[in-house]
Amino acid sequence: MKTGPFSGLVIAFTGAYDSYDKDEVIEVCQQLGAVCPKSLTKKCNVLFQGAFVLDTYGRRLKTPIN
Repeated sequence: MKTGPFSGLVIAFTGAYDSYDKDEVIEVCQQLGAVCPKSLTKKCNVLFQGAFVLDTYGRRLKTPIN
């Protein structure tokens, strides 16, 4: 297990983000010690919800998540 400020945290990311590349944010969190699974699990401590959702083809859905 890595040590760092996020050590011991399981952080999940959903949706997409306007200003950030999700893969880069996940990489930074992992470097700080967090575990970032590809899907949401009961073990998650923190969930970051994106500003909008992408469909299976990578297109934005019309309705943002509120």
